[in-house]
Amino acid sequence: MKAAGFTLMELLVVLAIVGILAGIGTANYLKWINTTRADAAAAEVGRLLDRASSRVRTTNKDVTVTVNTTANTIDLSQGGVSFSKATLDATISSLTCSPACTGTATAVTAQAPFGGFANDATTPVAADIKIVISRNGLSRSVYVLGPAALLKVVRN
Repeated sequence: MKAAGFTLMELLVVLAIVGILAGIGTANYLKWINTTRADAAAAEVGRLLDRASSRVRTTNKDVTVTVNTTANTIDLSQGGVSFSKATLDATISSLTCSPACTGTATAVTAQAPFGGFANDATTPVAADIKIVISRNGLSRSVYVLGPAALLKVVRN
């Protein structure tokens, strides 16, 4: 009489197949997590810049956006008082302005009455702002364009 069940060889083959599929799934899952966190960091920067522009339009006072590339933080302040600060789960690679910011830019200003951004020059002028965020080899760019402060987040 033959016993019912699986042989050891059949169980080992099934276990090997499950191990291979788990390895593939884990790699894809880790890549997805990294992509999602990079996108979330870029979206957070976009929300902060939008909030700064919106606050200018509601209070009719300039808002300073300070970017700390060492601590990976962005701070919004108005009249020297900070009202919003975020620490990103990604690296802030750069802040650039066009026309150019002075030296290594760390702050830009959302100007009253319309909330457009200005560079940090001695005589600030309207500027397009670009903040590049990177996380484990992925980078995202957040652009603020023109005097109406139109926001655009780009996956690089």
